[in-house]
Amino acid sequence: MRRRITFDVFNILNARTADVTYFYGSWLRSDAANPALANDPAINPALGGTGVNDYHFHPSQARTVRLTLTAGL
Repeated sequence: MRRRITFDVFNILNARTADVTYFYGSWLRSDAANPALANDPAINPALGGTGVNDYHFHPSQARTVRLTLTAGL
Protein backbone atom coordinates (compact mmCIF):
# COMPACT_ATOMS: atom_id res chain seq x y z
CA MET A 1 0.00 0.00 0.00
CA ARG A 2 1.33 3.47 -0.99
CA ARG A 3 1.17 6.26 1.55
CA ARG A 4 1.96 9.90 1.13
CA ILE A 5 2.07 12.77 3.62
CA THR A 6 1.89 16.35 2.39
CA PHE A 7 2.26 19.52 4.41
CA ASP A 8 0.90 22.76 2.90
CA VAL A 9 1.07 26.32 4.21
CA PHE A 10 -1.20 28.88 2.55
CA ASN A 11 -0.71 32.64 2.85
CA ILE A 12 2.55 32.08 4.70
CA LEU A 13 3.13 35.84 5.18
CA ASN A 14 -0.48 36.34 6.39
CA ALA A 15 -1.10 39.05 3.77
CA ARG A 16 -4.37 40.93 4.12
CA THR A 17 -5.39 41.39 0.52
CA ALA A 18 -8.18 40.50 -1.87
CA ASP A 19 -8.04 37.01 -3.32
CA VAL A 20 -10.11 38.12 -6.30
CA THR A 21 -11.82 41.40 -7.24
CA TYR A 22 -14.85 41.80 -9.53
CA PHE A 23 -16.51 44.90 -10.97
CA TYR A 24 -20.25 44.57 -11.56
CA GLY A 25 -23.62 46.09 -10.74
CA SER A 26 -25.36 45.21 -7.49
CA TRP A 27 -28.33 46.48 -5.51
CA LEU A 28 -28.18 46.83 -1.73
CA ARG A 29 -30.75 47.96 0.85
CA SER A 30 -28.75 51.14 1.37
CA ASP A 31 -29.02 51.81 -2.39
CA ALA A 32 -32.80 51.36 -2.24
CA ALA A 33 -32.99 53.83 0.68
CA ASN A 34 -31.25 56.52 -1.41
CA PRO A 35 -33.99 58.41 -3.35
CA ALA A 36 -31.54 59.49 -6.07
CA LEU A 37 -30.74 55.84 -6.86
CA ALA A 38 -34.18 54.37 -6.18
CA ASN A 39 -35.86 56.63 -8.74
CA ASP A 40 -33.23 56.22 -11.47
CA PRO A 41 -34.42 53.68 -14.10
CA ALA A 42 -30.83 53.14 -15.30
CA ILE A 43 -29.78 51.95 -11.83
CA ASN A 44 -32.81 50.52 -9.97
CA PRO A 45 -33.30 46.85 -11.02
CA ALA A 46 -37.03 47.09 -10.29
CA LEU A 47 -37.20 49.75 -13.01
CA GLY A 48 -35.04 47.80 -15.46
CA GLY A 49 -31.64 49.10 -14.32
CA THR A 50 -28.46 47.13 -13.71
CA GLY A 51 -27.68 48.26 -10.16
CA VAL A 52 -24.82 50.34 -8.83
CA ASN A 53 -21.51 49.46 -10.49
CA ASP A 54 -18.85 48.88 -7.88
CA TYR A 55 -15.91 46.68 -6.91
CA HIS A 56 -16.70 43.46 -5.01
CA PHE A 57 -13.91 41.41 -3.51
CA HIS A 58 -13.26 38.19 -1.64
CA PRO A 59 -10.56 38.58 1.01
CA SER A 60 -7.79 36.04 1.08
CA GLN A 61 -7.78 33.46 3.83
CA ALA A 62 -5.61 33.92 6.88
CA ARG A 63 -2.48 31.81 7.27
CA THR A 64 -3.57 28.19 7.04
CA VAL A 65 -1.68 24.94 7.59
CA ARG A 66 -2.86 21.64 6.13
CA LEU A 67 -1.47 18.18 6.76
CA THR A 68 -2.77 15.43 4.45
CA LEU A 69 -2.26 11.69 4.64
CA THR A 70 -3.09 9.84 1.44
CA ALA A 71 -3.20 6.04 1.28
CA GLY A 72 -3.71 4.12 -1.95
CA LEU A 73 -5.65 0.87 -1.90
